[in-house]
Amino acid sequence: MNILLVRIGRLGDIVMILPAVKEIQRLYPKATIHVVTSPDGIRLLKAFGLNPGTMVQYKNNILSRLWELYKVRRFIRRQPFDVVYCFERKKRTLSWLPAPAKIIEPSHELQHYAWRCLTLVTASPEQDYKRHYLPVNPQKIPPLHAFLSTQGIACDTILIGLHPTYSGFNKWGKGKESRHRLWPWQHFAKLALMLADYGKKNGMDIKVVMDLLPEERRLGEQIQAASQGRAVLLPTEPDFQRYLCFLQRLNVLVVANTGVMHLAAALNTPLVALFSELHPGDCGPYMPEERFNVLRAEDTANPERGLEAIAVEAVFDAVLALLMNQSINRPGQARAVDVITG
Repeated sequence: MNILLVRIGRLGDIVMILPAVKEIQRLYPKATIHVVTSPDGIRLLKAFGLNPGTMVQYKNNILSRLWELYKVRRFIRRQPFDVVYCFERKKRTLSWLPAPAKIIEPSHELQHYAWRCLTLVTASPEQDYKRHYLPVNPQKIPPLHAFLSTQGIACDTILIGLHPTYSGFNKWGKGKESRHRLWPWQHFAKLALMLADYGKKNGMDIKVVMDLLPEERRLGEQIQAASQGRAVLLPTEPDFQRYLCFLQRLNVLVVANTGVMHLAAALNTPLVALFSELHPGDCGPYMPEERFNVLRAEDTANPERGLEAIAVEAVFDAVLALLMNQSINRPGQARAVDVITG
């Protein structure tokens, strides 16, 4: 049996189809799954257990669009497909697809995109988040813990992650989008100072860290300097599997509506998610509600300022609320609630 999946997009877009992919794997365990996706999609779906040999990459580049379309259409024509799932939101993709394909229909009802993808695969899916968590490579965990120990981070350290960027950060023409995706770096620095001060006053081993790509490190260095070293930019090299283990180790991650937010949610990592313009009911963290707090610019007095309108104090309170929730602590993580309430 041959199944075709189509989803082209950034990292977060691909993460949100993972529950549907998992359901397809459960329903059709012997099927060969073929995928048309983006470079981010190939990297993530490979980590999710799909065979990269049955994937074709589509780069949304205006200079090579004709070649990319030819490549995809040739891939689709190579064999017949028994089932086709199109998780794309853009109508132009439909011209590529063999008929009849199952597609995401427009809806006026606010529903999470991941749930809509799930219901495309099965009419009455179970909302069992545990079935959809992203797996990590267990061989990467001991080296990560060894590395963290060299940075003064023990297994029982309360680890708060900051992710101050988003996919497309620093690219030309992203000014308007940046207002809705970038919480000011000065806010991140102030938050790190507040968390470090709180930990010191309460006898808690709190560390605030950033693990960023090379093109993001300059911003991380600004935050580290402005926070007087309270936010530590870890000296890491890009390694996707190691990064998944890092996200899973965090007690809380503070992040805007980005691909990293969706990755962390798929790893069941507690989140403070910052939103502006887009609605979390459509593309927020897909995980149990008690494991995340969403703060929206639209709920402030100045929503036109985007994420800048979200106060540092509100984010600080949201982090502490998650740390005090006993149900979110996992084996191998610091039990923050024991320290805060002890």
